Amino acid sequence: MKKDNITELFKKALGKGKARDYKKSAEILTEILSRTDNFPPAFLYLGRCYHSLGDINRAIQLLKYYTHLKPGSGIGYFFLGRSYLAAGNFRLSTYYLKKAVYLNPQFGYAYGLLGLSYLKQKRYTHAITSFKKALNINPGDLRILNAYLNSLTVYGIKLFYKRYYNDSVEIFEFILKYNAYNTVAHLYLASLYRELEKPEKALKHLDYVLSITPIDPALRLNRAIILIMKGNIQEAIKEIKYISVLLNTNANMGQNPEELYRILINVLFEQKKYHETIYYAEKLLKKNYHQSHLHSIIAEAYRNIGDFKKARNHFIRAVNDNRKIIEYHYGLSMVLWQMKAYKELQKELDIILYKNPKDEIARYYYALVLAKTGADKTTTLSHLQVEVKKHGPDPELMCSLGTQYLKLDLPELAAGWFERTLKLDPACKEALLSLISISAKTGETIKQFSYLQQYLKVFPNDIPVKKKYIKLLLKTGRYGEAAKQIMEILPIETENMKLKETLAVCYRKEGNFFDALLIYMELLRKNPKSGRLLQAVSFCKIQLGATEDAIRLLEKASSFVKNNSTLLLTLGALYYRTQNYEEALRVLRKVTEVSPRSWQAYEGLSRVYN
Repeated sequence: MKKDNITELFKKALGKGKARDYKKSAEILTEILSRTDNFPPAFLYLGRCYHSLGDINRAIQLLKYYTHLKPGSGIGYFFLGRSYLAAGNFRLSTYYLKKAVYLNPQFGYAYGLLGLSYLKQKRYTHAITSFKKALNINPGDLRILNAYLNSLTVYGIKLFYKRYYNDSVEIFEFILKYNAYNTVAHLYLASLYRELEKPEKALKHLDYVLSITPIDPALRLNRAIILIMKGNIQEAIKEIKYISVLLNTNANMGQNPEELYRILINVLFEQKKYHETIYYAEKLLKKNYHQSHLHSIIAEAYRNIGDFKKARNHFIRAVNDNRKIIEYHYGLSMVLWQMKAYKELQKELDIILYKNPKDEIARYYYALVLAKTGADKTTTLSHLQVEVKKHGPDPELMCSLGTQYLKLDLPELAAGWFERTLKLDPACKEALLSLISISAKTGETIKQFSYLQQYLKVFPNDIPVKKKYIKLLLKTGRYGEAAKQIMEILPIETENMKLKETLAVCYRKEGNFFDALLIYMELLRKNPKSGRLLQAVSFCKIQLGATEDAIRLLEKASSFVKNNSTLLLTLGALYYRTQNYEEALRVLRKVTEVSPRSWQAYEGLSRVYN
């Protein structure tokens, strides 16, 4: 294709892109690149088109190729980083966006996206630095400003809970300079100034928050505590009476800040404000560490935010301080179950059952724990059957029964229990994995497909299972779906060359020679002497109508890949197709020297002579 024609087509593609007709723009750019791979801007804009169309993985593939062609292009790394950010691969998005700002230190939007990438990784100080640089370059950009202030807010909260009060105050006061109505900043400044024993300032910020939410009992309790600190006892008494009305209690709440803190802890827990619950409960524990009730509240708060290790430690403290309260043992058991610490849980259940052999909750979990700890199969099965009869359909029990039947080499019975489990809990991981395994062993391909699809719908990021699904798709010739699944893995396994080549094969099987060519060319860069890859590249070029390009590639390859009969045969066939008979004869004769038994060479020679 002539350079003029390419330029005109490219202008047309850009026009369609500006009009947001990304599909048409992509078609034109693909047409350009199917004719020549020596036009780098087409790779850049085609990648951007695919990003806009939501095909992020294909965008990454094209933009990576562009950055290979133009390693000094900051804009290329910017768009590649943006696509990795959209794909959820924050490590690589950070890597490429850092390259973009290194090449162009005044690239404000790149700094903005870099800040967002750091924010996604919870690297708050790096995010703040990047957003600050972005704002210095583009001071009027409200999106960057909001992202900057949000990062500062999160960081300020973290500093508060780490008890770096002065640093946290600086951040929240800075936020208020940009937004005087920021409720979160006022709320934390109230708590910060209270901790720094500056009740006047604390009250000012708290009253602002109360002007917006006047009937929040937690905020009112805080106000009463600050008033007592300030020495304004009469107003504090009025506040406490008002709190009694809000909480609908006639109990004497007292005028001691410690008593108010205890009420505050309970209110915050009921409001599901678990971080704040932990903060104030730990504050009281510092005065007296042997308070089982506070330990149990902290443990339950940690359990609710998913920090099971700390929850376990506090429940153990609660149990050690007061072994008579059965709820503490239940709480510890629940955490151990969530931690999958089954051996330790079994010991805790033994303690509960020793105290009360008829405890139904303990018996239920004891049966499940037997199944998890590898106890005698027959004994375990008996316990589980008793509990199923007692409790009726229960996914945990039924799944455990299925597992026991599998251990007893009874897959048909096991499958029945797993199927019943899925009716009640379609997202049961153990049941789905077991059914995938059973159907694979019994050769029930349709069922295996169904279970794999159901599993990946719930657990889409399980790469080993996704690879099993891909293998089954390839085995049954479903190349289009296999390609989609591979494309979901590649942003994670960026250097998996075998997977990339499999993707190229899928594209070829589906007649998508353009995308297959891009992958083969990337692989060829890493292994330029591979005869297999050279042949694959030339095949794709031929299918795209770029026969002359294919000939030039093979001519170049034959100079350093010596005596490869497969490549020479392909080159000879191309010369014959383009009616360059003299070169065809030369190359085919060379094949007969390299591989005297090559019937293809002799057949080719006979065609040329005829």
